[in-house]
Amino acid sequence: MTTQIQEAIRGRIKDGTLHPGVRLPSSRNLAGDLGVSRSVVVQAYEQLVAGGYLRSTQGSGTRVATHLPH
Repeated sequence: MTTQIQEAIRGRIKDGTLHPGVRLPSSRNLAGDLGVSRSVVVQAYEQLVAGGYLRSTQGSGTRVATHLPH
């Protein structure tokens, strides 16, 4: 499920549905909406941060990176 979440978010970033700087739902909210464990969403977000697609700042949430990888 983690991979599916990553692919969905990455696809929306690449097709322009999610624009740079847009804030994503909290991991808790997205997990509830998808009916999965919060840790699944946290892991997906962390991997997208590591790949340069998202940036995460404690207290201000997770956002689409302003400078995306090629």
